[in-house]
Amino acid sequence: MLEAMQARLKTLKPENIASLARTEFTIPMKTASVALLKCANTDASSGLSHAKLINALFAKPLLDSQVGKAMLTLRKVVMEQYDGYDFKLEDYVAMSDQAGFKQRQMHNMEAQANACAKIFFEMDRCDLSSSKLPQELIAFWKEIDEGLCKWASENNGLSRDALATARSNLGFDLLVTRLAMPMLSGSEQEAGLVISHQFCSAVKNAILGGWPDFFERFLVATGLERASQERTARSSAATASTIITTSIANPTSINTSITSSGDPATTSTGPNTATTSTMKGDE
Repeated sequence: MLEAMQARLKTLKPENIASLARTEFTIPMKTASVALLKCANTDASSGLSHAKLINALFAKPLLDSQVGKAMLTLRKVVMEQYDGYDFKLEDYVAMSDQAGFKQRQMHNMEAQANACAKIFFEMDRCDLSSSKLPQELIAFWKEIDEGLCKWASENNGLSRDALATARSNLGFDLLVTRLAMPMLSGSEQEAGLVISHQFCSAVKNAILGGWPDFFERFLVATGLERASQERTARSSAATASTIITTSIANPTSINTSITSSGDPATTSTGPNTATTSTMKGDE
């Protein structure tokens, strides 16, 4: 998936950044493993869309998560309250006041839509591990976001603001466009249900309203994680450098360094220990 995204990034320009959250693209079959093809229920002879693959990988984890269960419960409440399972597209088309009806319904659904957005965004400050979204989905988001940042660091075509926009669009595409919205849309048999469509629109509007703050917290969290990883890497490199430098300056100290690792095969404290032990044995 990352390789496919990297191929997609080669065509990324400031003027088409918004397409990251709107346009479905095909994953080159040569980058898809047999396991991925099986997961997506397709074969190498047909195209594999990134939307289909994301859905195959993360739709069930989202359904099983607190977010998925809460959002589907709220959807059921709305559908039952407004006869959503009986009110079909042809009924809506026959109405004389479509715009007024839609406006009233969107207003009526606002509380449930906001409740969906609240559980979707819920986490402790900037702690992604406390998110109610599936942790494997969060991990994947972080991974593809890191891939985008790495690509941007090697290509100077994007400004800092443009990169931030691309990162935000990429996250929205993954979490909302490809997962949350299809989940709320229901089954194929419910495709013509007007209330279902309107509820999806209401929830999407609510999520759009809270997305900037949520994405900002994501940026802070991933920035802190990467800074911690870099500090750990620098600390490890500094420790290794100190040991090597000390050993070069004072060769006898290398045995002490090895001893501190707990290796039972190197428990002597210096080159003279073996000689002393031999002398004691001879006595």
